[in-house]
Amino acid sequence: MSNDTEFAVTRLTEPHSVIVEGHTVHWPALLEWVREQVTPGLSRKKNGGGEGCLINEQAMMVLELIDAEAQLMCEALFVDGKGTPAEKVTRAWEAARTERQGGRMDDDQWERICAGITRWVWLIEDLGDPETEREVTEPCPECGERYSFTVKGERRSAVYIHYKPGNAPIAECRTGECSALWVGWQQVARLGALVGSDVDWEALAAVAKPAE
Repeated sequence: MSNDTEFAVTRLTEPHSVIVEGHTVHWPALLEWVREQVTPGLSRKKNGGGEGCLINEQAMMVLELIDAEAQLMCEALFVDGKGTPAEKVTRAWEAARTERQGGRMDDDQWERICAGITRWVWLIEDLGDPETEREVTEPCPECGERYSFTVKGERRSAVYIHYKPGNAPIAECRTGECSALWVGWQQVARLGALVGSDVDWEALAAVAKPAE
């Protein structure tokens, strides 16, 4: 459990890489990523007047929860609970590891701390990543449709690829009569072959890149 939690701390606080279906995927620090999701840079009119910032309330709730729990963990371990969530997580983990190695922490407390830190990673992963959606400009190889239309009549590519943290990429056709699906790096690459073009891995996801 210690090694898994060590990596969870790394994922929360530092840029890192994970292996997904044999490919290396590069990610920023998850706490930095979720902080950026709180205010994604979009704006709207407030009361018909000035600009207001759109808030991702779910991301904000996750960030505030992790911050509060990390502070409580610091206090329980008698370390400084001030600073950013990443600083709190780092100090709490270092203190917990020191206490455990010194034989001053029992199994129950150690397991609660490890489980809590791992849970923070899961909470962030569950938010998904709205910026990792890419459209395929070629027609769907299953139904032959190049475009689909929203309820407002807006045209968009029939096939698109999206990526969620911790999962392999998924491509699907969003025309109502087709709904074809390609799951995983190999099937998405196969989709590229079927439509007569190579998969542009760089464009697949801003934070995802297959191994050389």
